[in-house]
Amino acid sequence: MKEKEKIIIEAAIKLFAKKGYTATSVQDIATDSGISKGAFYLYFKSKEKLLESLLIYYFDQLTEEIMQWDNKNLTAREKFKAQINTTIDMLIQHKDFIITQTREQTIPINESIKELLFTKQIEMNEFYRKSLSSIYGEEMTPYLWDLSQLLDGLFHSYVKILIIDKEIFK
Repeated sequence: MKEKEKIIIEAAIKLFAKKGYTATSVQDIATDSGISKGAFYLYFKSKEKLLESLLIYYFDQLTEEIMQWDNKNLTAREKFKAQINTTIDMLIQHKDFIITQTREQTIPINESIKELLFTKQIEMNEFYRKSLSSIYGEEMTPYLWDLSQLLDGLFHSYVKILIIDKEIFK
């Protein structure tokens, strides 16, 4: 990713968190990024394409942060705990963006964004299953889907708490 794209994405994250997706204009993003509106379109074809790139950027950051624990000399349980804590920390770090977008439900779900979110959901579920299998062994194999879905449900509930009562995380 080019440095200017990263600057634009980070400006968009900040503005979307502050104003919401719909209320933020391309001009707002360009101004905050220190570029012209025309230059914005050299990097992104539309605000929707920017949003898609923003989500990919966020998921890539999250994956990178989570995977850093793979190189540590930890037990499977310690590694999974560290990875879960890292995920929670990233959620808290970007809570304003998540809260604004969820409350407003303004993220346009076009086919490419829908596919991206579905793919990331599958990847997260695979991560849960692999981690749980590493911790509890093969005897858990018949239960891994159920356990991963329960864990995913816990995370979604946690995010809802974050959205409803953001004071908890100050």
